Amino acid sequence: MVIKGLLPSWAIQRQQPELTQQLYTELRGYEYLGTSAAVLVLLVFWEKTAANHLHLFLVIWLGVMFCLYTLQWRLLREAGPELSYEATKRWAPRNRVMAFLIAGGWAALGPLLIWQLDPWQTLALALLLFSVLAMPVSAYSNDYPSALLSVLAIAVPTLTVLLIKQFSQPIASQFWLLATFGTGALLCLLSGHRLSQARRRAINEQNELIKARVNIASIERELRRERDTDPQTGLGNRRWFEHYLQQNYVAPATPFYIIALSIDRFSDVTPSFGRHAADFILQDLAGQLNHPEALRQLAARGDSDCFLILYEGMESGLEIEETVSQLFKLFKSPFCWQNQPLTFTCSLGVAGWHSHLDDSAHVIENALLSMREAAKTLGNSFRMHDSKLQENVKRQAILRRELVEVTERDELFLALQPKVILASGQVTSAEALLRWMHPELGFVSPADFIPLAESTGEIIVLGRWVINEATRLLLKQDMPSGFCMAVNVSVLQFTDPELIPTVARALKKLEGSGCTLEIEITESVFMEDSARVIKAVKELIELGAKVALDDFGTGYSSLATISQLPHHTLKLDKSFVDAITTDQKQATIVKAIIQGALLMGVDLVAEGVETKAQCELLRDFGCQLIQGYYFARPMKEDEFFSWIKNYGHEPDLESLEKRLSVSVT
Repeated sequence: MVIKGLLPSWAIQRQQPELTQQLYTELRGYEYLGTSAAVLVLLVFWEKTAANHLHLFLVIWLGVMFCLYTLQWRLLREAGPELSYEATKRWAPRNRVMAFLIAGGWAALGPLLIWQLDPWQTLALALLLFSVLAMPVSAYSNDYPSALLSVLAIAVPTLTVLLIKQFSQPIASQFWLLATFGTGALLCLLSGHRLSQARRRAINEQNELIKARVNIASIERELRRERDTDPQTGLGNRRWFEHYLQQNYVAPATPFYIIALSIDRFSDVTPSFGRHAADFILQDLAGQLNHPEALRQLAARGDSDCFLILYEGMESGLEIEETVSQLFKLFKSPFCWQNQPLTFTCSLGVAGWHSHLDDSAHVIENALLSMREAAKTLGNSFRMHDSKLQENVKRQAILRRELVEVTERDELFLALQPKVILASGQVTSAEALLRWMHPELGFVSPADFIPLAESTGEIIVLGRWVINEATRLLLKQDMPSGFCMAVNVSVLQFTDPELIPTVARALKKLEGSGCTLEIEITESVFMEDSARVIKAVKELIELGAKVALDDFGTGYSSLATISQLPHHTLKLDKSFVDAITTDQKQATIVKAIIQGALLMGVDLVAEGVETKAQCELLRDFGCQLIQGYYFARPMKEDEFFSWIKNYGHEPDLESLEKRLSVSVT
């Protein structure tokens, strides 16, 4: 590569790979044109060179050009059909050297022939050289140094011979030929430079466009990653999880099952230890669930403290048992936050893919549903999804939807359960219990719709309806004079600004009837917002309503509640009454509570009395009122008034047992 060493550094500098790739494409076939031009020179000027004994040199020149174009052909073909991006660094310098050699070959033709030709033949040769000049200028416009070398290599020797010939034999036509050839060479250089600059700008613009597209693609990938990733744990979120299942399992019908996992009482972490502690626990658990050793599972983040875990294969008893056991083991060791161990349990819901489920979202919903059912029993519990559970969900969905307007459809009614004064056998009060008779679902248990109403806030509307309906019953002519109707008020009702006005309107309607309302509240109401509840209770008492503390003894601060909350009645929970005839300790506790109520001057109602033995023992302890199936079940309006009409005031329990054997559903 001696010639390469003689070339200036700017002539062999590295070009942009994009330019070189385009140059490679445009040069394909260039060697055929060059070879054809060389053969044409031999045919046109053979006779002239033979006369001057220069044909031997012309044949040698033609052989050299054949060799150069053959090397050019090999150089263009050795890279393959397309020049790779990485091969441009090696290919470009070699091609420049080859371009210079070919240009040098054509440059030798000028001194060889022009001196021996007449003006017309010289013109023909000049046109041929111009055509040869045009090829490197056009082809090498991407690589301007190569074009410049080619033009100069051809033009300089030719112009030199023309100048010498003009000075030795001044001819006007020859002068114009010299001027034309020089001007043409200059135009080739200028046009080549402008074309090169234009192509470089185009390439740069193309590169900028490519960079912009790359940046846009990168931003889109980042947005997709953020959209599909949970920011707290780095796991995929539910959207990504559903898409992954649909693409890899549901569509190809590959069997799998999902376990939904939630941390019990996780909501207590942030108020107690802060948000960073909660994030730490979630991240630690996420790392364990997505551990590389767990080859068959893939974890994703669901909602809040919920995780979704994928397992391949069908659900089977032994396999599920082993899987659940492994997940429970994760919670045996405490999570250490700032050297403080935090221990948790978890709830698991299991659901598998079946042929009738064509949507991954259904499987996930089934697993979450099972998890929520398991969460009702704290302490490492799990639940398998089944058809019964699905039916319960559908039933709950119907109830949730129809609770909104249930008070307007005449489906609700109050079931009244009497309270009996043990000393006299009189019935002067009753508890109004809300019931729902659905036209399609039939009787709906309060255990089903009351919690649902509280979770949706509809309990406020239901509570107003109960107060108004109880007032209507108290105003009926069949209601005994001085009767008291007890209605239950929930925690959410104390947040209702219409609670006090509603009770006030009801009591105003009852003025002159001798009847009144009793508001039953539980300790949970007091614990939620004691200051507000105490204020509301005092207002209710000032209006003339009575207040009863329901389910007494089941909370953690019953004594504190008695001392702070104004009330007229204590209702002893059924759980105390059940065991008083068989458990002496329980009986002693109940006796102490009854005596304490007497000392405080409040009435005490024993709930859930079902046997004669319980009734006799409570009377011996001094209990004033009892309520339970021993005397009557909760009754509809007509049944209650019929029962009251036929009821006799008999303090003798044996007589009462005979007369009150009627059981009303």
